[in-house]
Amino acid sequence: MSNVIKTFAIASLLMLLMNRCGSSNDITQESQSPDPWSLIEKELSKEQVINALGPPVWVGLSSDTGDFGAKDADTAYILYWRNPGFPVAAIHFDAQDRVRWNPAIGGDETYTHLFEPSASYRCDLPERVDICR
Repeated sequence: MSNVIKTFAIASLLMLLMNRCGSSNDITQESQSPDPWSLIEKELSKEQVINALGPPVWVGLSSDTGDFGAKDADTAYILYWRNPGFPVAAIHFDAQDRVRWNPAIGGDETYTHLFEPSASYRCDLPERVDICR
């Protein structure tokens, strides 16, 4: 009988220690930081978005005919980032450089592209660099 009591006492102590280690007092500051994508809302400026997410890698313009070009009249351009867990994430901007649509918060419809844009969409190209800043 004393072995059962000892085993129960040890198990209880271990459970108590495990619960203590997982308490909210032990959460690091990093885990409390919000996901930067969750901070992106409609009407934010391009500058605010880039400050939150870092510089984009690609830009899709209305003149681009491929899958990554801006296809609707209200979107002047789309900035694309690599996003952990997804190859590409996009934010649509209007002609006033304001967020028009962020698929990460786009209501029922969210998406990421399965493939990365080609090199012709890169933000470091001379004809695109100003749009990406």
